[in-house]
Amino acid sequence: MTNRLPWLLVLTICSPLLAQTPPPALIVKIDEKSQPLGLARMETDVRIFGHLAQTTTTMTFHSPLDRVMEGDLYFPLPEGATISGYALDIEGRMVDGVAVEKQKGREVFEEIVRQGIDPGLVEWTRGNNFKTRVFPIPARGERTIRVE
Repeated sequence: MTNRLPWLLVLTICSPLLAQTPPPALIVKIDEKSQPLGLARMETDVRIFGHLAQTTTTMTFHSPLDRVMEGDLYFPLPEGATISGYALDIEGRMVDGVAVEKQKGREVFEEIVRQGIDPGLVEWTRGNNFKTRVFPIPARGERTIRVE
């Protein structure tokens, strides 16, 4: 019995570490079926400030498809985390988004869409999951998204 106690203690301490957050995914619809695009590159930078950590993740997704697509990026976060920054590649450079109140964000989004421009909009969905629409995803091309 005494030999089992250290292993039980290790399992008790490590079990929360085994409960991992699923990876981000850029999902497109093909013939009404959802399909994730391949993650070509991912860079993560973490900075610690006392009891807080600022994590910046830059993801590049590759589309093997022969046509321009629209997709939704699903970005799950660990408990207690939140999105503080968002950027999308536009004409080869990262363009930062601006955080605004939800209603104001919807109004600005609709106004920009009416101008024929495709804006990004990050939305908090169920639990601690965030979602953003990505368009265009070029045929046989890549899109890069940065989340802080």
